[in-house]
Amino acid sequence: MVVKNCEVHLGKSANTEIRYAFDSRSENNHMLLLGISGSGKSTQVEYMEADIIKCGKKVIEFDFSDSSFAKNSLAAQSRIVNVRDDSSISPLVKRCNAYGLTEKAVDFSKRITDVISGALNFKPRQQAVLYGTIKEVAEQYDQLSFKDILAWLALNNDSSAESICTKLQYLADINIFGNYKTGGWRELFQHQKPIQILSLSGFPPMERKIIAEL
Repeated sequence: MVVKNCEVHLGKSANTEIRYAFDSRSENNHMLLLGISGSGKSTQVEYMEADIIKCGKKVIEFDFSDSSFAKNSLAAQSRIVNVRDDSSISPLVKRCNAYGLTEKAVDFSKRITDVISGALNFKPRQQAVLYGTIKEVAEQYDQLSFKDILAWLALNNDSSAESICTKLQYLADINIFGNYKTGGWRELFQHQKPIQILSLSGFPPMERKIIAEL
């Protein structure tokens, strides 16, 4: 979930209400809910999402297994976005910071390379080739697709380039993030339904990890 400046009810301990505050200082932190099947994890998240909506905030939920928390009591307030068919939220675009400054080519290239390399367990040489390729493209363009990455890798005679292409071919074939559309995050937050569910259930595990982490 992505949310800022809102408190949610977690429960009670010794008749004392326990609440958690989402704010700009905690946006990079994580919360882990543990429990056996049927112990109420999904119900707890539903309650949290309901509290967030009451605060007038939006929720973006990443659904890995087609079992969204918001499909039950909050279904009427939710919209499901199939990332395979609607990849308008492209991470393969240079970001802008709070001051409106565009991400530099070296930072953009490292961000993309680190995620892909980590998910696919690339060796140092593969990482270096991928980083160099993405940086070369990023120095000329502000956004790219996996098809672009493969096309530029094909110009590299290094043997590592071929192995990288093999592992990225699926993402290029489905052309995920390949529509060059920008402003997708803004559209999600401005949508009339407060809960936006990004469905990742149709992807193989490794590719799903890359898409989610990007």
